[in-house]
Formats: sequence, C-alpha cells, structure tokens
Amino acid sequence: MAHAAQLGLQDATSPITEELIAFHDHAIIIIFLFSFLVLCVLFLTLTTKLANTSITDAKEMETQNRSTTSVSYTHLTLPTIYSV
Repeated sequence: MAHAAQLGLQDATSPITEELIAFHDHAIIIIFLFSFLVLCVLFLTLTTKLANTSITDAKEMETQNRSTTSVSYTHLTLPTIYSV
C-alpha cells in the first residue's frame, strides 16, 4: 500500500503485473538501442561524402545489400518452416 510520503511507483501486486513491468523494461531497452542505431546511421550518412562515382563500389554495395536482406528473410522464415 502506498504511503503519503512515498515517491515513485507502487510495487507490483500480482505476478502478472511483475511480468508486465519486466516486459516493459526490456521493450524500452530494445527501443532505445534501435533508436541509437538509427541515430548513428543518420549521423554517418550526413557526415560522409555521398558522391561516389565508382561503378564497382556500387555493385559491391548492391551485392552486400541483397545478401544481407536474403539472410534476414531466411532468419525470419526458418522458425515458420520448422514449426510445421
């Protein structure tokens, strides 16, 4: 029970509430890390030289982009394939 001079939030009163608080804490950490990643990418994009006229570099970037995407999609679909 909360007291008149208590600062902060009350303790959880049920196991479900404790699990929700733990889930919220983990979700906030993941959101923070994702936001930090986006901020870093944005910073690097804005501070690097964007004029690249070399065709071979563009092909290498396209190959890396496609391979990264295909690995990501494979990673996402494997649990679905093996659960059947």
